[in-house]
Amino acid sequence: MLITIENLDFSYGIQNIFHHLSFTVQEKEKIGLIGDNGCGKTTFLKLINGELFPDSGKIHFRSNLSLGYLAQENNLSDSETLHTAFLNIFKDLLTIEEKMTALQNTINTSEGEKQKKAVLDLGTLQEIYEQNGGYEYPSRIRGIANGLGFTDDDLSKPLSQFSGGQKTRINLGCLLLKSPDILLLDEPTNYLDFSAITWLESFLRSYDQAFIVISHDRYFLDNVCHRIAEVEDKHLMSFAGNYSQYYLKKQKYDQAKSAEIQKNNKEIARQQQIIDQLRARHSVKSFKRAKSRETKLEKINIMEEQTKNNEIHLSFSPKVRSSDDVLSVKNLFKAYPNKPLLNNLSFNVFRCDKIGIIGPNGIGKS
Repeated sequence: MLITIENLDFSYGIQNIFHHLSFTVQEKEKIGLIGDNGCGKTTFLKLINGELFPDSGKIHFRSNLSLGYLAQENNLSDSETLHTAFLNIFKDLLTIEEKMTALQNTINTSEGEKQKKAVLDLGTLQEIYEQNGGYEYPSRIRGIANGLGFTDDDLSKPLSQFSGGQKTRINLGCLLLKSPDILLLDEPTNYLDFSAITWLESFLRSYDQAFIVISHDRYFLDNVCHRIAEVEDKHLMSFAGNYSQYYLKKQKYDQAKSAEIQKNNKEIARQQQIIDQLRARHSVKSFKRAKSRETKLEKINIMEEQTKNNEIHLSFSPKVRSSDDVLSVKNLFKAYPNKPLLNNLSFNVFRCDKIGIIGPNGIGKS
């Protein structure tokens, strides 16, 4: 288990975002996080990342868990180059390289025990270097840079020359190079073109660790996710499978829940009717029976169906209304060599006119 969340509550002032939310993330799970705008998806990632803190409840992490969070904002330094930004991810390996170079110089310039010790130390460092991908990181940098749409020439450019969207891609590249135990990705496809999205899909499918990704792109979620978690009514509801599988399961769930709510509320109405009838008899026995039923009725929860607004209302109204005269043609003449087609043609087209043009072939309708 990577992450366990228990009874989490979180609010912004008087606005309650999550209430008694519980959730778990298993090793290597690939989770898509969905929900209406403003429901708390980004807030959820920030709570996991430690940028926000729950009002109550607990978030438990596996020991030594490494997190990688892609925010919608970038935090890059414009003074460094793209290659330097990617190279900074491998500072530990660069330090080992420096030590290996120093030891090699010692081997070349010393003798005896000092040289022997340097050889042993170099062998140890080379093993650590290899285990941590020291011989692979240059090709990984080029592969991720190219996959995200950057050329080899771009690697030498300072970050100040890149747009905001490109910097978001650079942030994504840095995060992917870190390969944390769990990636937290907030709308990673927003600034990617089709080829970069396709590359990212392939990368995430083969990613050997876990991730939670926020996206409104159902095709992207279909291609990379094995579980969909939806923020709804201050809770998280999850379904195994990709987005298409989630959609079918959620429809069945909503139908079953709606039927349960109707049955529950119908029973409440029936019990209330019986209570009213008993009270109307004005007898001690009927009053006691009514009171007993009221006590039982109070223990039944009133279930309300959530209203979902799936309609989109659009209105396009011009700031300036054009004239009712759409087209006016006067004395139009058109001819091909030795073949006159139109001679002294005049007509008007007005708003809302619906005109059909007919005539034999070759007379010039087109």
